[in-house]
Amino acid sequence: MSTYPEQILVFWAEGDRSVQLIVIIMPPWYFVEDLYAFDTVTLTVTLKPTLLQRNTEAMRLLGGTVTDAGSTVTTVWTNVGLWEDEYGAIGGAYLLYTITFLIDSKTATGYYMLYLSGAARAGDVLFTGWDQIGVSVRPGHVPLQLGS
Repeated sequence: MSTYPEQILVFWAEGDRSVQLIVIIMPPWYFVEDLYAFDTVTLTVTLKPTLLQRNTEAMRLLGGTVTDAGSTVTTVWTNVGLWEDEYGAIGGAYLLYTITFLIDSKTATGYYMLYLSGAARAGDVLFTGWDQIGVSVRPGHVPLQLGS
């Protein structure tokens, strides 16, 4: 599993911020022959504070449950098909997923990690993968403009 874009997310202003990620499921044909679809694909997204610069509330995800581990959202897709080209080669799957970060005046500035954990099931076969993205929050600050 991988995500795109592969870059650190930086938020400079208050307000809810939505980011659309592309979750990429690599083709598993070299593990299981004739696998053309997954029964279910589960994505768990956890936003965990790592270094906060204010002792206020940690940023949360819209619809997330808040625990000591951070804010977590889980989504499940069913009947996810893999693409096949005109020559019969099986490719992966691409799922679009929108994450909304809740940022207000109480949100702690600092650094967070966004952890993505995926599981794709086809019958008795289970594939798992993960990725992570750095997140920085700087509401109320104006970024330095180089060259001005």
